[in-house]
Amino acid sequence: MFSGKRVFVFVQGVTICPPAEQFKEITKAYEILSDETKRKLYDEGGEEAVESGGGGSDPHDIFSAFFGGGGGRRERGPKKGEDLVHPIQVDLENLYNGKTVKLSLTRDVICIACKGSGSKNPGANTTCQSCEGNGVKLVIRQLAPGMIQQMQMKCPDCEGSGTSVKPKDRCTECSGKKVKSDKKVLEVNIDKGMKNNQKITFPGEADQKPGIQPGDVVFVVQQKEHKIFKRKNDDLLIQQKIPLVEALCGTTFLLTHLDGRKIVVKTQPGEIVRPGDVKTIDDEGMPMHKNPFVKVISSARAAKLLARMETGLASQAAR
Repeated sequence: MFSGKRVFVFVQGVTICPPAEQFKEITKAYEILSDETKRKLYDEGGEEAVESGGGGSDPHDIFSAFFGGGGGRRERGPKKGEDLVHPIQVDLENLYNGKTVKLSLTRDVICIACKGSGSKNPGANTTCQSCEGNGVKLVIRQLAPGMIQQMQMKCPDCEGSGTSVKPKDRCTECSGKKVKSDKKVLEVNIDKGMKNNQKITFPGEADQKPGIQPGDVVFVVQQKEHKIFKRKNDDLLIQQKIPLVEALCGTTFLLTHLDGRKIVVKTQPGEIVRPGDVKTIDDEGMPMHKNPFVKVISSARAAKLLARMETGLASQAAR
């Protein structure tokens, strides 16, 4: 019939005559909105609840019918809280070798003393006077002259719980807030081969609130720039300058890899190295995530270490 967010438009000097069926719907909507008992029944059980005086079907069942639910009731459970997302800066060496870091997290946890009630006595909680125990308040906002919008918002006084605690009955541990601040140390495993913007999730470790399932703590890997190596997918790229003589007669140089190993890079005798030529070393790129002993992107291609040569040939040709 009508949704939780309603918009009413009044135009002065203009009379709109809707069709008979629409007029009936408008009249029925007005009757429910103007009657507090009917409005509460509709919010809880939909139009059938209003007609039967209680109970009724779930107003959200229509969405199940449209999206493959077969018209049955939705599976209900505790609402999930918001996730806490934190970026974590990681060196390329740690993404290659792996590392475990300990991070301290401050979060809200349910008060043990009052078990999340906010009061010293379990029966001391009273109905919130601001929202009359609904947990939400109706707010009317004027969008333009003759146009208003009515919408629901969480009650700021009881934070949506619908109950409040008198000052004299408040829990001394949490001051009636129902939660307390708590510090927890999480061990974050940086696996070998992880990529930039990859997420590390700790389920249910976010802020706790009574009646709400805690959200997740999510760390987002942010790869730092390296002064020698450039990463492209799972390949590693370096820039190597060599003298003109070595470019013409052959070159050999040592490269210190991200794990400290020394790798010999050399060209064949008599091989001429031109500016921009790339020397490829197979199986020396980034390790595969969750399988660090295999440095393969797919079964078709191995991760490589690429050495791009910069020689003096270009400067000689420019003279």
